[in-house]
Amino acid sequence: MRNRPWVPWVAAAWTLAASLWFFTRDLPDPAGTRASVAGGMLLVPEQFLEGDEELPSSFGGVFHPWRWKAWGTAAAVWAAAWLLGEIAFANLRFRRASTAERTGFKFGLGSAWISLLTFIAGVYGGGRFLSGVVFGLGIGVPFFMLLRSELPGRFWGKLHPSYWLHLPQNTQPFWIAALAVAPFLLLIALGSTVPTTEFDAREYHLQGPKEWFEAGEIERLPHNVYTQMPAGTEMLTLLCMHLCGDWRIGALAGQATLAGFVPLAALAAGCVARRLFGRGCGWFAAAAFLTSPWAVRLTLHPYAEGALCAYAALTLLAVTIAVRRRRQRSWRPALLAGLLAGAAFGCKYPALLLIAAPAATALIVADRRWTKLATFAGGFALFAGPWLLKNLIETGNPVFPLLWNLFGGSGWDAATNARWVSAHAPPDWSPARWPLWLGQPLGLDTYHTSLVIAFAPLAGFIRSGRAAWLAAALGGLVVVWYLLTHRIDRFWAPLLPAGCVLAGAGLRWATTREDRPVRVTAWAAAGGGALFNLALCVGGAAGQVPFASDPEVASIVIEHRSAPLIAALNERFGPEDTVILIGEAQVFGAEFTPIYATVWNEAPLADPNAALPQNVTAVAVNWAEIARYRDSYGFDRRVTPGFLEERVAAGELRPGESLIAGDLVLGELFLIPSE
Repeated sequence: MRNRPWVPWVAAAWTLAASLWFFTRDLPDPAGTRASVAGGMLLVPEQFLEGDEELPSSFGGVFHPWRWKAWGTAAAVWAAAWLLGEIAFANLRFRRASTAERTGFKFGLGSAWISLLTFIAGVYGGGRFLSGVVFGLGIGVPFFMLLRSELPGRFWGKLHPSYWLHLPQNTQPFWIAALAVAPFLLLIALGSTVPTTEFDAREYHLQGPKEWFEAGEIERLPHNVYTQMPAGTEMLTLLCMHLCGDWRIGALAGQATLAGFVPLAALAAGCVARRLFGRGCGWFAAAAFLTSPWAVRLTLHPYAEGALCAYAALTLLAVTIAVRRRRQRSWRPALLAGLLAGAAFGCKYPALLLIAAPAATALIVADRRWTKLATFAGGFALFAGPWLLKNLIETGNPVFPLLWNLFGGSGWDAATNARWVSAHAPPDWSPARWPLWLGQPLGLDTYHTSLVIAFAPLAGFIRSGRAAWLAAALGGLVVVWYLLTHRIDRFWAPLLPAGCVLAGAGLRWATTREDRPVRVTAWAAAGGGALFNLALCVGGAAGQVPFASDPEVASIVIEHRSAPLIAALNERFGPEDTVILIGEAQVFGAEFTPIYATVWNEAPLADPNAALPQNVTAVAVNWAEIARYRDSYGFDRRVTPGFLEERVAAGELRPGESLIAGDLVLGELFLIPSE
């Protein structure tokens, strides 16, 4: 920097300006401004403990048996994943990887194998047997590790972070990163065992596994089109339901299991940063990801994006190794990248565009050997192929319901496909709105982190070429997100670990300069950003979360808040009853047996000539949801007020009665006449 004395001042000015810009933006959601959130940073402990009237926080909630059963089940699943990953990685004979890299690859491969084995076992009705095997593996792993160690002291020594990450003890970046991420890890652990409030999760991320668990096998659910998509993360939830023997506690355990992908993504991001930009950068990259609000949010709901973040970061790590070893002509890094990209696709279709395609492109650009691309494709097919084959057998379309105009698919028609394409197309193309849409992944999103905005550009001062290539790839993928998706915010979340790689490198560079203005500005911006993110997660601006509440009570309260019709029906009907639901798809919490359909599937009884199913107790219609659907996705035109009157006149149903809770009309209920 001696020949460029202006660089430190430019870096300090950028860090300060970018941080101020970030903190003065309005939040997209109706939660005020970021400045108002920053004003409540000193109230974080109080806000964490206070809860609300219906869901008070307490230490008793932290020690509730449901939480510990969920955490124990998740630990067993991840222990089994480590053992399977150990076997898979050993067979790859992948040399010259650090302990941290090998650990990440083992957990990534092992979790993918457990998901695939659960799917195969579920298809043949062997889910309960597999759960016993996984439980045995999970319990046996500690003993396996102990046997591999010559002395117990050596075993416990392996648990020290300095052993696993090959860094000397008392290294400053490690302790700073550990101090920063500690409260976020607490939020992740507690939040992952709070029942989800998210509509999508209760409609299919949890409801699909619940139906497969109750059926004892994985079968097509023609009334829920979302369960036709790759369900790699849902397989882990299904496995946890079998391990717990209960769908409600198993769902919490599944959510806790999926939360494990977040620290795995941070580990992988740290490994990439260390390989590309040097020692010390890895700790800061991992901390940048773990202290982001997205890291906490992805553990509050059983989304697939947490796994996508981990698999994306691990794929990037494998590609980085492959590119840097291209002269050695080894096919193993390409195979490893393909396996991890395939695991990502096995969780969600967009992984093809955002993870697999860029990885394959990087491999072929860096080393123009088509054999490596073929190796990558073979690895990809191992974990992605079973889901494509399942759809091909069940519907005739390997990517159902996508590309219906090309491949067709049973249970779908042109009118439904037109509604689907319209709903999942980019919302608008107006150039005037480009700053709004493209600004989301660049800093305007509610759950973004200022550390990426302030420090990622500084990575260019370490190794400008590598930083430029990674930044260009990220920019291109943001454009892909803009052009080819319906621009839901969490669809770009898998790009965040790569952004944190750049942020970690930039932060490490800024905090190790001899120039005092750069160091002071960097530490102030990093510390302020982490504290702000903590306030956002705890203070409710990102959604009020009862972190320390009783999960059993929370499941009841959240049911009344998220799906009041289901909660009302639970008070009248039990497991022996079957209720037809029209317009209501958020059915995960139903204690009775629901007959329902998503907005994309034919509504029950919409056909006036359809026979009433046997052993039905009642029919419930959620007119408010139907009205909401008509204003957005559209809804079956045959379902109108009075469409059941002919069945009432024929004596199939009793006259409808309103379901009311306070001043709120929840829906209309038609009982079946008793014989």
